[in-house]
Amino acid sequence: MKEGKEEGKVEAETICHRIMMKNQPLEYKLKMLNTFAGGFYLNGQLKEAETLLLAALEIDNASDITLRNMAMVQLDLGYEEKAEKIVAEMSVPDFMLLNLGRYREASVELNGDKIMKDNNSIYEILNKTKKQFIYRGGKNIIGGLLWDVLTEKRLNDPRGLERYGYKVYSQNDEDGIIQEIFRRIGTTNKRFIEFGVQNGLESNGHYLLHLGWNGLWIESDDYAVKEICRIFHKPIKTSQLSLRRAFITRDNIDRIIEMENFSGDLDLLSIDIDGNDYYIWEKISVVRPRVVVIEYNGKFPPDYSWKMGYNEKYVWDGSDKHGASLKALQELGEKLGYHLVGTNLRGVNAFFVKAELTKDLFYSPATAEALYNPLREDYAFLSYHPAKDYLGQ
Repeated sequence: MKEGKEEGKVEAETICHRIMMKNQPLEYKLKMLNTFAGGFYLNGQLKEAETLLLAALEIDNASDITLRNMAMVQLDLGYEEKAEKIVAEMSVPDFMLLNLGRYREASVELNGDKIMKDNNSIYEILNKTKKQFIYRGGKNIIGGLLWDVLTEKRLNDPRGLERYGYKVYSQNDEDGIIQEIFRRIGTTNKRFIEFGVQNGLESNGHYLLHLGWNGLWIESDDYAVKEICRIFHKPIKTSQLSLRRAFITRDNIDRIIEMENFSGDLDLLSIDIDGNDYYIWEKISVVRPRVVVIEYNGKFPPDYSWKMGYNEKYVWDGSDKHGASLKALQELGEKLGYHLVGTNLRGVNAFFVKAELTKDLFYSPATAEALYNPLREDYAFLSYHPAKDYLGQ
């Protein structure tokens, strides 16, 4: 047992060193330290998670995200007083930590959910409408009262996609939603292209490989590419999976895809590069995907069309400057011949289907206003047993 703990400590320190040595903005390093800390946390390796979060706090000791994560780690380690002190440093109250420290006396029970006493307007609305926050797995989804009402409406409609979401290997509930879409429209060649996969373990294509699909992954990070080669050596060796290391721009994307012998009809395209996603989708012409999964900026409400300016060298800095709003992507999709058919509960990914395939199979109208989910960062889909290797045959 001691040997295993030592190995975990060394692994955490190694990851920390690699991240800090990267020639990347501090915001990127902060994001990666929190991401890997989350992996250790889900695996029950709390001290390793703490190591990475301490490094993140050295970069920015006022980051609410890092402080929140550290408070959760300290709670699970049994150090509630330490967690309370950490929460006291946060600039914005965290609904997940309302039972700690200075927030404990400020909360009130309402049908099992906690809200702030001094937020009288929300309290009154809840009482008048008998509205309750959407509740899943012991967590409140807080994103706006109106959005919760609309989400609940879609959850009660079999044409809505949210109720079918689940996680096998995807980041959130994308695995289930993708399966439901193809259950409705059918598959053709079971080929996919996905970019922005990191090490591939938590991606939209991972489960599809298990189901016999063939695909192409494009990733720019050297270390992530090496990890993909190590973890997914079986499907790479059999040519079920192609891998290309490249930094994608709107000027090179078609050429990269063609170099890997992908062209024409395609069942699925998945785009997640935390920046120029809109412009990359706009420029792809060498393949014709039937379904597109693309990340949207859930901060912006569904009636606002916004997209970041194109910058081919852009690397996400952890701020709200990334991608495009759902409305902007809806408008682009319509221009390219697609209908928006849904978004996932966490408010991260949007799903589009070729217009001629949608018929009356999906929730309508096919607009951002009808299908929007806000960004809900505190809502997570957990697999409990984290993936470390590719288990497919």
